[in-house]
Amino acid sequence: VFVVTVLFFFFLGPSLSLANSATMYMLGEERDQFGLVRVGGTIGFGVFTLIAGLLIDRFGLPATFWLGAALFVGTFLSSLGLVYDKSVSNEEDENGEISDLLRQPNWILFLILAFISGVALFAVNNYFYPYMIDMGASPTLTGLALTIGNLTELPFMLLANRIIGRFGGFGTLILSTGVTGLRLVLLGAAANPAEATATQLLNGLSFPLMLIGGVYYADSHTLPGLLSTSQGLFHAAILGIGAAVGGFVCGILLEQIGGSAMFILIGSAVLLVMVTVLLVRRRLDKIASN
Repeated sequence: VFVVTVLFFFFLGPSLSLANSATMYMLGEERDQFGLVRVGGTIGFGVFTLIAGLLIDRFGLPATFWLGAALFVGTFLSSLGLVYDKSVSNEEDENGEISDLLRQPNWILFLILAFISGVALFAVNNYFYPYMIDMGASPTLTGLALTIGNLTELPFMLLANRIIGRFGGFGTLILSTGVTGLRLVLLGAAANPAEATATQLLNGLSFPLMLIGGVYYADSHTLPGLLSTSQGLFHAAILGIGAAVGGFVCGILLEQIGGSAMFILIGSAVLLVMVTVLLVRRRLDKIASN
């Protein structure tokens, strides 16, 4: 199982950055409409979470893997219609290298934000369910909490273009990181399952804006020939390194200090990093203007 899991994520990992790169290119001058495309993922997640639950109840867990395999085949066939920027393969050596991006202070700050956002995201994704169970929540309430979190994504996905227009990609990522940190602190401070469920109302301002703001910034602040590479860096920071560190460190903290203290500690760390990045960014902008 371990070997299959490693292979699965090895091949799945690049697909997200490649798909987002193609989507942004195909949107052309309407790249701020990315949220309207990405909302399909939110709807799909909600629908097939329900379907998977019904399949498990009726046929057992293996049925969901067969469903997943069929969906991946359909995704593969759909991906054949994606269009990429041809300059990625033709101009990369002439126009830009990954080191050029990493020498830009704002890009370093952007990746730091993406990393800490990934840690926070997977603290919730991995440990919200066991935390609710430990608090005595029923399976029905836990399922309701997950559904609420999913539904809150929809309006913010649909309004993402206005939020991007107001705050920009970096500002949107700052906003989502701050809300995510606050969400974790409130989750850790929750006294009962009902209060923990209420924190799911903030999910719409965390994960969707985190993803959309990051994708938009990576696309609009890259170098010629590095469109896919910039998306790869963002996804590696948030869904790769951030997810791995979040899953591992939060698991240790959960065992050592308990779920409540773990969420408060991680949430506080997220808020501290967010404020630090914001202050450094403003300082850099002030220096640049002078």
